This record gives sequence, structure tokens and C-alpha cells, in this order.
Amino acid sequence: MTDQVVRVPAETWLAEVTRSVAEGFTHVDWLGSADEIGRSDDLRIVVRLLDAAGAGVRLETLVPRDGGTLASVRHVLAGAAWHERDVSDFFGVTFDGGDPRPLLLRPGVVGHPLRKDVVLAARVTRPWPGGKEPGEESAGARRRM
Repeated sequence: MTDQVVRVPAETWLAEVTRSVAEGFTHVDWLGSADEIGRSDDLRIVVRLLDAAGAGVRLETLVPRDGGTLASVRHVLAGAAWHERDVSDFFGVTFDGGDPRPLLLRPGVVGHPLRKDVVLAARVTRPWPGGKEPGEESAGARRRM
């Protein structure tokens, strides 16, 4: 069974999630984010909802990567607050009406570590094989010098 995918504007996010719940998609399977860097300056927010029979619907929206906000769905979907706090910690999205407390990151952590434009601390302290950091030239280009 394939999920129905519904792309919605950020302004109608809460209304679309509420409509899906009214249609019987009442279980939150997952709510998360994907960094769209390289394609756009947005973060994609995705929620996958299931009905009692296991059929799914996936709602997706885009928010700006800098200062992105989205209406919280925690009052519509039990368990969504945890997922929203996770997205807020790791991607920097603010959920209006959501729980603003950090979920997994310590207080005072700077940045949002799952965004592709963030340089990981481990790569700052020692040379790192493989992939390059944002703004770095390719590994092949370094070897040719």
C-alpha cells in the first residue's frame, strides 16, 4: 500500500493535518524534517499519519531555513509535541503554539546539527576523511594541489 502524498502551503498546515485526522488518520507515525539545501533555501517538514487499517497519508510543507515557523499540531495529534521539539532542536524550526523546551540538545548548544550548512564539531577538531563541509572544496581538488 502506497501513502498518499499531499503537499500543502505552510499557511494551511494545521488545517490540512486537522482534515486528515477527521478523515481517520489519527496515528502519528513520524514527524520530521529534511534540509532542502542545494534545491532551495527551505526545510521540508513531513508528517506521516496512519489510520486504523494501516493506510497512510504523508503531508509535506516547506518553511524558510532562516526563521522558519509552522503552526503546531500537538493539540490535534497526540504525541506530535515530541516530534516537533526534535525538529526544533535539530533543524531550528519554530512551532507556533508548540512546546519550546529543548528535547535532546543541552541548553546553550549553538546551531542545529542536522542542517546541512552546519559544520560538525568533530570535523573542526581533527581531519575528517570523506565528505566535505559546506564551503570546502572537493577532496579531489585538494589532492591535485
